[in-house]
Amino acid sequence: MPDIRPSQTSWEIVDTLKRVWDVRVNYVPIRIAIGRSLLSGDLPSPDAFPADGRSIDTQQILSAGEADYAALYRALIVQRHKRALTDDEFLQLLKAHVDHGFNLIRQDTATFKSTDDWVDYLIELTQTGLEQRKLETPPAPEIVPSFSGLLTLMLGEDAKTGAPVRVEFNRRTNNYLAVAGKPGSGKTQFVKDILAQLRQQSDYKVNFIFFDYSKGDVANDETFVEATRSRVVHLPTESLPFNPFSRVNITSEMSVKMAAQEFSDTVRDVERNLGSIQGQMLYEAIRLAFDNCRVHQPPYPDFYSVRSEVEDAYANNNRKPDTLTEIMRQITEFNIFAPAYLEEQWTTLTDKTVIVDLHELTVLRELTVCLVLDALHRELMAMPDSEVINGARAMRTIIVIDEAHHYLRDKKRNRVLQKLIREIRSKGASVFLLSQSPDDYEQSEFDFAEMLEFIFVLQSSANATKFLQSALGIPAHRARTLVSEVANLKSGEALSKSFEETKQEKVSHVKLRQFWRDFQQ
Repeated sequence: MPDIRPSQTSWEIVDTLKRVWDVRVNYVPIRIAIGRSLLSGDLPSPDAFPADGRSIDTQQILSAGEADYAALYRALIVQRHKRALTDDEFLQLLKAHVDHGFNLIRQDTATFKSTDDWVDYLIELTQTGLEQRKLETPPAPEIVPSFSGLLTLMLGEDAKTGAPVRVEFNRRTNNYLAVAGKPGSGKTQFVKDILAQLRQQSDYKVNFIFFDYSKGDVANDETFVEATRSRVVHLPTESLPFNPFSRVNITSEMSVKMAAQEFSDTVRDVERNLGSIQGQMLYEAIRLAFDNCRVHQPPYPDFYSVRSEVEDAYANNNRKPDTLTEIMRQITEFNIFAPAYLEEQWTTLTDKTVIVDLHELTVLRELTVCLVLDALHRELMAMPDSEVINGARAMRTIIVIDEAHHYLRDKKRNRVLQKLIREIRSKGASVFLLSQSPDDYEQSEFDFAEMLEFIFVLQSSANATKFLQSALGIPAHRARTLVSEVANLKSGEALSKSFEETKQEKVSHVKLRQFWRDFQQ
């Protein structure tokens, strides 16, 4: 995320506010300044505020290690300025609201003489903000029960000694898993075995959603489907009985605006040919669809009603069909998501064990996955943290993404993965990523190796020295020597970080379990 540079005067006020309110970080006063500017109703121009102060990473304002608030801030600023914004325009206006807000705070507080004045001022700002929004209670989220037992997985055996390799899966800080290997290396069979073990050990209480790209090999494995008690949804022959709009709090106008902005941003991130004006038109179409459905049953839109609003907007503005109309046509004509009126509708995702077969879906595969991932993220974040009992976190679900390089290699598409990996661990959820090469995880914007606890590198032709160094905790010269070892691994074998903390050798050579060969019910 790019830096912004508030003016020198703004930084002086930041330092004052940090002192009088006893805060340690810059982004808290900056967020307050943005709120003060938006409350004013003014439309500050970026040209009015010189960028002569210290820089701050925008990520500090929009998340700072917390939930990702980028969609909220964008929705607020788009709504205030009532026009579509490119990414650059959004950042320019964000900075303008920062500087304008600090100017207003300086004027408001010019006569303050004590700390009490500053405290009263902050309370007044908060009260003003609350009075300007509707005080509705959002619907209570559905809480999916979690499995609280210890999950001990058999990974395979040491290739040199034959000793069994086990791991206490839910005792790890980040129980996320990445498997990299070329086709035929055994990565899918390994992950299937792990999932079957998790289902069996948890008495089928730990669920999973598996996005199956590769020829339907997972969806068509009847033994695996039976062993895990999975449901298979073959797209586009069947529809996902799930409406991504159904979990939005329709009684809150702000919730609807935020959801509309998030959906619009997701489509823009995934479908590269969609511009800012089309994104704004989609945002408005989703909002209108929500408004029109409030008196209906069910009281929320689906993609068919959103498509209708998009087509009406294009007709009213004499716009020719383009990327946006084509996306809406495809997502509805291929019946990817079931219409809202159908009787079967999943109200939750985290209590489902389902394999989504994507291999025959020739359009919008990445968008379909991202929309479901966004819904999963929204659902999980509405739930309380799962319990930690004797060091083991209770588990709800596993999100498995086959052919993850479709997302890892794309700067915008991998944002949804970053968001999931950063935020859902405490909710009893895990992410499994399968990709063809360790090179796919070597991204400058996000350190996947740091966040993925279990990394298995199977046979592949890769030169991901930096990733191997980080993933396996070894020096650079050792990582360089492993490149040739990775290329010569046998099918079903992998290099991984040693699971024995007392072992001097940092790297383990493991003969992995394979579902077709090793799993027994």
